Amino acid sequence: SLSLLFYALLGVPFAWHKVKGGVQLDWVGYWIDVERFRVGVSLRRQQWIVKWLADKLESPEGLVRDVVEGPGRLSFAAGPLVHLRPFLGPIHAYVSAAHPQHYGRLPLIVRLVFILLSAAAKLNRFVECRPLRQDLGELFRLDAKAEGDLVVVGGWETGLSPDPAKARWFSLQLTRKNAGWAFSKGEAFRTIASLELFAFLVGIMLFVRPSQLSDYDARIGMTGVRFTAFTDNQSNQYLIDKLQTTRTPLCAGLMEFAWQLSLRNVSASLLWIPRDQNTEADALTNADFSAFTPANRIDT
Repeated sequence: SLSLLFYALLGVPFAWHKVKGGVQLDWVGYWIDVERFRVGVSLRRQQWIVKWLADKLESPEGLVRDVVEGPGRLSFAAGPLVHLRPFLGPIHAYVSAAHPQHYGRLPLIVRLVFILLSAAAKLNRFVECRPLRQDLGELFRLDAKAEGDLVVVGGWETGLSPDPAKARWFSLQLTRKNAGWAFSKGEAFRTIASLELFAFLVGIMLFVRPSQLSDYDARIGMTGVRFTAFTDNQSNQYLIDKLQTTRTPLCAGLMEFAWQLSLRNVSASLLWIPRDQNTEADALTNADFSAFTPANRIDT
């Protein structure tokens, strides 16, 4: 680099054993690929993270001081992973609030974060550094309903056509048997935010397929593609923007939401619209399918 040459001519002392060059290199624990615009962690650091998380998940009981070394290294590794980085918050909160000599079982939310980070660390050790290539705009609209034991989530794909008769759609009924978490607080309406987020998650699984994004050289963590969905519930809009919550079961759904975005290498926004502009999605939760074509229903 010209800057290094300039400083060398001035006689500035350098620790040359700490200087590296080339289009691919490990440097202070990071792995940099200038040729392919990738950044990540070194193989050695990846192996340490995978092993450390596996040990903590295998034996979740222990001293708090044994967890203290993890957050710093995990924060270092999660730097480029914008979808996963916010979930480090509960780990930092736990080690700062508990006494180092405290012996006990890791809190549920910390174990969930460890599971999420372990999956990410095993899958890949680098991310693509790309600018936003495409904004897909609005892809689908959704809604959730909880009345007594009747719980339904529904949504329809608006990205290809504003005509519901031409759109793909889903309507999924949840019960205490297939979705016990929806009734974890007694009445299902008490978990309405989780149900709305679950509807969003189902929409991503059905309408944002990884094969659609194959032209973008997909790698975990790259957010070169963005889309928007609409619902008539405002609470989750802010939740998705910051990707943080300690409420259960909402935190588990939010982690799965972030993971699915990472696998598809997209970023998403959930925006609010008035209920009278979301009548089609509302009809899907009320078993009114008259505006939709039965052949376009996605059974899931």
